[in-house]
Amino acid sequence: MISSASSSRASTPTHHEDFHVSCKRKREIEKELKTYTDSIDHCQVLIRNLERQGLVNHPIYSNQCDMIQGLMRQRELLT
Repeated sequence: MISSASSSRASTPTHHEDFHVSCKRKREIEKELKTYTDSIDHCQVLIRNLERQGLVNHPIYSNQCDMIQGLMRQRELLT
């Protein structure tokens, strides 16, 4: 009976497989960081526009300020 090499190592990942998983996770984190950064940038633009229009007492302004703080906290957790 012939045994395949892949079946004997199925339960223990090799260094190459660990590296692949690590790289994949790193790419996922980088993508998530970019998403948070893009969202933060967008919120900052909205906040500046509201400030220029004198709408700092508007509920949307408050919501954007709260949202940007939450996004920054989440981004910090990833780094």
